[in-house]
Amino acid sequence: MSIIKHSNSFFEIIHNGIQTDQLTESLDDLIGIQEKLFDFGLTMSGFQFVGLILENSVTHLETQYKVAYFILSIGFILSLFGSLLSYITFKYLRSIKLENSEFVVQGMNKYYKFFMLSYIVPFGNCVLFMIPLNILIYNILEYYYGIIFNILSIILLIIGISMHQIIIVNKQEYKSNSNTIKRRFTSYMTE
Repeated sequence: MSIIKHSNSFFEIIHNGIQTDQLTESLDDLIGIQEKLFDFGLTMSGFQFVGLILENSVTHLETQYKVAYFILSIGFILSLFGSLLSYITFKYLRSIKLENSEFVVQGMNKYYKFFMLSYIVPFGNCVLFMIPLNILIYNILEYYYGIIFNILSIILLIIGISMHQIIIVNKQEYKSNSNTIKRRFTSYMTE
């Protein structure tokens, strides 16, 4: 059987499912992740929609508020697009649950970039949500509130990226009495 060509947690879940004869369960896990991303996109679009309708007329506003409104509008569209990507992905995953592992691997390799978009778009959407918020903070509140907000945001971003790298991306090995007891995400790229 051909191997999965990409090394990341999305495909390692599939690979581990194939290796342990639990492919259906692995696909169910991925479906669950995509359903959560779908919900996240819809929730973000709801918040952005509320932000858009609260200001019923932007014609009298200063330019920076118009820019914030425009970025919020782009974020709204991106939220809906992210939900659509996740919906298509989990529908596809559900449709291949009972296929043989060779078919699953070929499909995953073929649609790799599309599936990865369903993970990337929510991050971009969060940025598009934070920029208008930043503009509003700096224009409505005192300057030091904006600085505090930005410092806290950067600290939380660094912590979040670090935690994601350590817990999700890095290979996991646990030692007990100098024996390795658990290794997650085997190196299938060299098989």
